[in-house]
Amino acid sequence: MSNKRVKALKKSLTGFIVLLLLLSSFPISSYGETSSENAINDVSGEAESYLWTEGENYAAAQGGYHTAGNLQASGGEYLLLQTNTPNTSATAQYQVDIPETGDYDIWVLATGMSPWMSAWSWKLDSGSYTAPPVVTENSIFGAEGMPFYWHKLSSTELTQGQHNLEFLTNAPRVGGAGGTDGLYNQGIDAITFVPVGWGWQPNGLNKPVAPAVPETPAADAYLWTEGENYHSSQGGYRTSGNLQASEGTYLLLQTNKPNTSATVQYQVTIPETGSYDIWVLATGMSIWMSSWSWKLDEGSYLAPPVVTENALFAAEGMPFYWHKLSSTELTQGKHNIGFLTNTPRQGAPDGLYNQGIDAIAVVPVGWGWKPNGISKPFNKAAVKFEYVSGTLDKTIVNREEQVNVTVINKAVEEIKGSLSFFVELVYNGEVVSRAAREFTKKSWAAGEEYAESIQLTVPFNAPKGANEIRTGIVDVQYNNATNGEGSLKVDNINIEQEEENTSKPELSAAIFDLQVQSTQGSTRSFEGHATYQLNQAVDFNTTGYLSFYQGDVLWHVAELTALNTSTLQAGVAAEVQFSFELPVGMPAGSYAVKLGLHKLNAEQDLPKQVTVAAAVNPTNTKYKPLSHGTYLDRKLGQSHMWYANQSHTMIWDGKPFVPIGGMFTSDYLLFYSKSDPAANKANWEKDVEVLQYMKAHGAMDMYINTAVMEVPAWAWQQMLDYLEEEGFTYGLQVQGAQGLMLSAYMPRAYDAAGVLKVENVVGSGEVTLTVPTFQIPGYVDTMSALYTVINPVTGEVIQSGEGEVRKVDAATLELHANVSLQGTGSTPYTVYFTPKVKYSGHTLRNIWDAGDSIINSMVDTLSKVKLGPNFRLFVDPVTNESGIYNGDEGFLFDSPIYSVQFVAWLKKKYPTLNALNQAWKMSTPVESYEVAARLIPIVRGEGTATWNNQLYLVDKEHPESTYTADAHRGILWDDFVDFREGSYNEYLMKFSDAITSVVDVPVVFKHVGTPRKYFVNDKQSGGFAGIGGEIYGDNEYRVREVSGYTFSLVEQSAQTLWFLTTETQLDENMDRKYLSGEKGYPDKETMFNHFDLLLDTGSKGIYDFLFNCDYFTSCQESYAYYTAKPVQFDWLKEYKDGILTPESIDHIESYKPEPYYVYPAGESWWMLNRRNIVLEGDDYRGTAVLQTFDNKWVLPTFDPGASTNVMVVNLEDDPATTLYGPGLLAQGSLKDGKRNIVYMGYRKNLGDLPEIDQYFTNEYTELEDGTKVQVLNPNATSTTKVLYSTTDGKAWGIRDGKLWIITDPDWMIEATVNVPKRQIKYLNELDFSTDSGNGNGNENGNGNGNGQSSGNTATSVVTVENGKAIAKLGKDQSLLSVPFASIGELPLQVQAGSVIVNVDRELLKTWNNQVGNEVGTAIEVLIKPVSEAGDRISTQGAATQITIAGQVYEISIKLKKADGSAIEITQVTGGVEITLPYDANGVDAELLGIYYYNEKTKLWEYVGGKVNSPAKTLTVKLQHLSKYAVVEYNKTFSDMLATHWASRIVKVLSAKHIVNGVSDQLFQPAGETTRAEFVSLLVRALNLEVTVDEQMFKDVKLDAWYAGSVQAASKAGIVSGISADLFAPNAPITRAEMTVLVARALALKAEAGEMAEFADSKDIPVWATSSVVALKKAGLIDGKGNNLFYPQANATRAEAAKFILGVMNHL
Repeated sequence: MSNKRVKALKKSLTGFIVLLLLLSSFPISSYGETSSENAINDVSGEAESYLWTEGENYAAAQGGYHTAGNLQASGGEYLLLQTNTPNTSATAQYQVDIPETGDYDIWVLATGMSPWMSAWSWKLDSGSYTAPPVVTENSIFGAEGMPFYWHKLSSTELTQGQHNLEFLTNAPRVGGAGGTDGLYNQGIDAITFVPVGWGWQPNGLNKPVAPAVPETPAADAYLWTEGENYHSSQGGYRTSGNLQASEGTYLLLQTNKPNTSATVQYQVTIPETGSYDIWVLATGMSIWMSSWSWKLDEGSYLAPPVVTENALFAAEGMPFYWHKLSSTELTQGKHNIGFLTNTPRQGAPDGLYNQGIDAIAVVPVGWGWKPNGISKPFNKAAVKFEYVSGTLDKTIVNREEQVNVTVINKAVEEIKGSLSFFVELVYNGEVVSRAAREFTKKSWAAGEEYAESIQLTVPFNAPKGANEIRTGIVDVQYNNATNGEGSLKVDNINIEQEEENTSKPELSAAIFDLQVQSTQGSTRSFEGHATYQLNQAVDFNTTGYLSFYQGDVLWHVAELTALNTSTLQAGVAAEVQFSFELPVGMPAGSYAVKLGLHKLNAEQDLPKQVTVAAAVNPTNTKYKPLSHGTYLDRKLGQSHMWYANQSHTMIWDGKPFVPIGGMFTSDYLLFYSKSDPAANKANWEKDVEVLQYMKAHGAMDMYINTAVMEVPAWAWQQMLDYLEEEGFTYGLQVQGAQGLMLSAYMPRAYDAAGVLKVENVVGSGEVTLTVPTFQIPGYVDTMSALYTVINPVTGEVIQSGEGEVRKVDAATLELHANVSLQGTGSTPYTVYFTPKVKYSGHTLRNIWDAGDSIINSMVDTLSKVKLGPNFRLFVDPVTNESGIYNGDEGFLFDSPIYSVQFVAWLKKKYPTLNALNQAWKMSTPVESYEVAARLIPIVRGEGTATWNNQLYLVDKEHPESTYTADAHRGILWDDFVDFREGSYNEYLMKFSDAITSVVDVPVVFKHVGTPRKYFVNDKQSGGFAGIGGEIYGDNEYRVREVSGYTFSLVEQSAQTLWFLTTETQLDENMDRKYLSGEKGYPDKETMFNHFDLLLDTGSKGIYDFLFNCDYFTSCQESYAYYTAKPVQFDWLKEYKDGILTPESIDHIESYKPEPYYVYPAGESWWMLNRRNIVLEGDDYRGTAVLQTFDNKWVLPTFDPGASTNVMVVNLEDDPATTLYGPGLLAQGSLKDGKRNIVYMGYRKNLGDLPEIDQYFTNEYTELEDGTKVQVLNPNATSTTKVLYSTTDGKAWGIRDGKLWIITDPDWMIEATVNVPKRQIKYLNELDFSTDSGNGNGNENGNGNGNGQSSGNTATSVVTVENGKAIAKLGKDQSLLSVPFASIGELPLQVQAGSVIVNVDRELLKTWNNQVGNEVGTAIEVLIKPVSEAGDRISTQGAATQITIAGQVYEISIKLKKADGSAIEITQVTGGVEITLPYDANGVDAELLGIYYYNEKTKLWEYVGGKVNSPAKTLTVKLQHLSKYAVVEYNKTFSDMLATHWASRIVKVLSAKHIVNGVSDQLFQPAGETTRAEFVSLLVRALNLEVTVDEQMFKDVKLDAWYAGSVQAASKAGIVSGISADLFAPNAPITRAEMTVLVARALALKAEAGEMAEFADSKDIPVWATSSVVALKKAGLIDGKGNNLFYPQANATRAEAAKFILGVMNHL
């Protein structure tokens, strides 16, 4: 309809007629019948009506369309095309009857345009078929696997009368399983024609509604509209109340309805034409709230500016901020302001749409008004006040009390208006609380003074001590204020009668006369002494340490003995003596040595200079300087020296700090409001409730995740003080950078990355490319677009320049280029675009333009808080999971500071421009470094010989200038991304140093994904001190994989870093876990096994995800300990107590995995990444974490000098060869080096890696399986050996010294469903033992080959600990003599590292008597590592994988008489217990056992063993002495797939040799179990002694295989038979009988009268009821589904196995 008609209508209609018009505009029936011609009819008879028809009400259709049903469709039906008929061309035609000529929007609700649905097109009347706009968001419903979307086909003028709308589908979908499956699938649900003037946007299946005609608001200088006073809304907005909102109410959207598209419109009447600021008080733009957009009049929807500071209040968990939408010229009259919310929040997978609007203000620009709370605008230039005086009714006040403030102000000039004043409580310059209200008086004469009073409430968390009360006028500065002050001081006030807390003075000691000298005869052993005195008395004892520095680089800390400082008076001298040995790997040189005292600042005039000689037998392990610091806590004044040792363990105050805890989310900090103290207190009380529960259950290690910098320091102090008082050991995660948008170019120069181009351009004019905004990660706003016009055949550049980017709507952009082509030829050209946009980073913030301000803000806050002795670490200070990955990898940042840094980086790397042009292989040389830094990639040529691999770039400042480079041979793009990551790394290092300059604790960054260079600390001192892995996974490989990335980064760093797990759980997908119904860990064993895996991969601390969570359901109900599964707190404490035993913690402190590496590290090829937006990515095969077939860890690395025995290398071609090859060759000779270098795959650019390339030829051949391998030269050197060759003798695998080459390009195997891990071939087949030395068996190459340093027997010094006589073998000892006299009446424990032999007291007495109980008698214990004695295990022969998990040890004991003769002990009958360590790398702890080697049968036989997972040991009592080893016994049966519910049970019991199969290959899980079989299993599980000495039942003969078990069970009171003398051994055992036997075995009974809670409990025999109830309560039985127990059913073999495992776990 015409605009004139609309305006006339609005002027002439009364409110009553308007109402009639609105009513008449609705259809008579939403789902009424159509005419016989199935035409769309106008049901209202008015031109202002809309038209709607159902998809199934077509006029004509052919090709297979038919009506289908779906309850979610409009009218419950829709039109469906679904056919596999080849060459289908299906059409559907609709007739529309337009009642009046006018402009209409045409919408259709139909299937989308994706590979999984057929493409379709449409036409109107006699026009051509046109493809619809691509829509991929906000589907309305799904049918037949196809989502339906609203598509806006056109906005067009239609004449009155009949029109035809037609749809065509003539191509099958292209994304079916396995490729094109020939299916034509498309659907149409509804069509609507709506007058353009309505501005209608679809909202589900709601019909269009005509807009209402509003009343004209009264004119005023400014305009203020409450959010709830909207003109129109749809999609779920409603009015809600909040006392802090303007007028106490606001407009709220809160719905989980899928595909919501909610809009709200406001109308304002501008009194006169002029410039106005438009402000809205609404929810912010964060992942926890729905994003929204706005528009003015007929403009496009725009994203608001991102605001994350100064929230006014919070409602429904959403903070409200003032957003300045625009400063714009507005004409007099009515204007519309509209808001749109059509995406759910992104911070939780709950589909919640949540947004709110409280107020809108339109204010003249000249007023310079800025919002202040909810005070109305006014022209502050016209207001002039002076502060006169003020008084307080009290100057000492308690928290939560009120103070009355009276203020006298004077008007300088006459004032009329509603103004507000405020008073505020201020601490150290920060506002603690504020009260404001309007003046009662509305007008003032010039010079008039006026007094007004106001009550100010002191918050519950206000800082104690001296504060100020200040006052001011809202939005007006006092005339008598100076230096821009917004308020003036009224008076001082003291809170709770305490002066301001001051930091405790630093505790210190003086060091004198430090003497250090090497021990005679050794180059690495030292001894010495020093004198120290305390500068003040202290109430604690401490230990000393020596630190070895070169400059500020710390190389070693020697921990010394304990010092009794608690009884030492201040100023009294004391001496410390010491001896120590330096590590072998520590470099030779001169060191400054300092003596320190833990917890004290040791003041030493001059360090002692010590020269360290080179080690006699250096190791291959790379020794690094230590990451370190000294933290001064401001609560006790103690200095805490910390460092990360060579194994990545954090040493704090001389002891390992291995936290076992979790993340704590503080509602108090996360939702802190400067204006809502009541909400703060409520959140504080919630936090305290959780923290108290944690403390009660022993969960004392945690870090707070995550809080923001807007929380004032004094409010932080409340939480910090509480954590210290309650004894928590804690860290902080504070996000310093919030909401900082980036400007960036989005290059897509590689076709597979989605090149932005328009092809077949043949004439001059404007070229347009439509781009959906969803293709731009984090898109916020448009800027511009660079473009290049290229002849696609020749590669000739015709034109380049900068074009426009225009917004079509919120979901669509258009890139425009004005192309000028010479002549009118028919040559088709291609226009390539690279857009420039503003976007919000995924985990990246604009640290270049705002970096220093972020750091300064953090440092300012930290300098104001007082942290105590329990503070340990700072986590992710930039932002959570900070980094450049996911969507951020696809951008090239445009920032002045970024550009300046890039220029400096280029100048440092390339001293001359010629060197740069040569490295980049510039076909068009750059004229300056500045130009080089300004280049933006546009496209890389592909597939054509003339310009293949030519990279075209445009100078962003001079876009008419185009440059080309060889992308294949040059490293231009790699330099771009390396600088980007290096720049980010420098910022992380700078931020870390800034933090430690104030609070010197380890700064830890969380690592997510594959290795990133910016997480490598490449400095020997300073920067971040740790990397925390976010390690999620429900299987061993996944945990090892994710851990491996983080471990690799830690190992690549130039200094030791702390490696810990900062987040972990079985599944990180919250939505999936929530839908599964699984809460936390399924059981304690799963948690323990998961944590064991983390420690096994080298992690030195675990923070689980997570202790508490209030902000969304899936987190709260699936992960949070407190709400989902509180028992996990108890499990956590139990685990922590277990690993913090001295034995376990010693192991953790020194343990470090020894993986292989693959160089260089790979990229995430399955998604856009830093390289493949420009490069093809086929120059090397970068890998993820791999595993060899014998379960060795293979980690990716960027460090060619990584410390490892084996490094795999793949550099197939340039640019990877140029980029990574020099670093590899710089390590020295590969064939003669210390490491094994295994080159895998092809080499294409031969000659660039000379030492490797000499073995390659340009010939390729095929293996029998079709694999194409590159042929090697077996005669390259005289020492080359062939490993693999074809049948015709062509080598494709060789070895030369330490260099190995295998040219199979498929050397890496991707994960599959059956084998869910990435594996590497061949390494398990190669023998990496050294080919140098004499091979005599010891690591030095000159010993006697028997594993001992000599044949002499050492006599041990015995100490007494925990009631045991302890004797320890030295490092190179295997034989120990312990005099009986030194043992006394105690049991004996002999320790050989992790191997422990315990002999009980009674057996020792027997042996002592045996040798005469004389002086000079002794016991000799041999604990000797030996080579494996065999690999066969006594087994039934089923498919079994046997792995010896560690070292084989020979254990023997001799008794030495006084005359020197000896008695060899063979039988020990349970009096000797051994503990053996195992290598947890790749083994399953539940399948481990200790075995002994039977010399007669040459078989390993099972003994038993209890696993201590934290310590990685097994313990068992012995019957005799022999060779023992820890063995993994992995047995499988062909009739029990891994998916069988009892598969794991049977595997575990097989490993414990409790159950056997019915044959070599079969277990027969569904087979019945006899009574004899079950009793035998039970006896074995209980480890009862089996004897056959009497016949107890008539039907159990003494020679029956089960007789001993039945007799043992009978004697133990477990079985009594079916009668007094019958047992029925071969009868099947029922589930009820089995339950009774287990209850007896475990002595479990139910209370009298208790009933079994099973649906079939009536079927349970009376004699079994108590047993069933008891086992049910103990969690040992759970029925067979539908809460049925089936007590009379015969037990299957699988069920019996489950019962037995339950028994063993319960013991």
